Amino acid sequence: MMIVLKRTENLDARLKSIESELSHKRDVIVSENEDEAITLPLESVQQLEEFEATLQDKKTFKKMIQRFKFCEGRKITRLTNLILNKLISDELASEFSWHGKKGKKIFKENKAVKANCASCTDTEIEIAVGHWLAQASTRINRRTLPKKRNM
Repeated sequence: MMIVLKRTENLDARLKSIESELSHKRDVIVSENEDEAITLPLESVQQLEEFEATLQDKKTFKKMIQRFKFCEGRKITRLTNLILNKLISDELASEFSWHGKKGKKIFKENKAVKANCASCTDTEIEIAVGHWLAQASTRINRRTLPKKRNM
């Protein structure tokens, strides 16, 4: 009976630790220089440019890919949504389109996009990312609408 109790306590401690980690809305990718930690999601074009610059380092680029390996085995649309939600804010996403249409910045040329999955075609990635970027304003409005109603 004591063994079961001890294991239960250990599981409870692990669960609390996991919950604590998941409760943080922001994530950090550490580059080779420990002082240059990158806080995610990226919230400005400047942060995106700095992130792109850190990805020039092959080791940092591999770390970024490893960071998002948890998403393997999912459908491309779901995979794209999971990664982009962690990578960039909706406010930043609303400044981009895949091809840079409607006066927006071009997203397809970012190095982060180049790390695609082997089982996905470029067209599938283009459609999924393009759709996610196009919906950024909708996500922002959905998030702010309840606040406006309470006023």
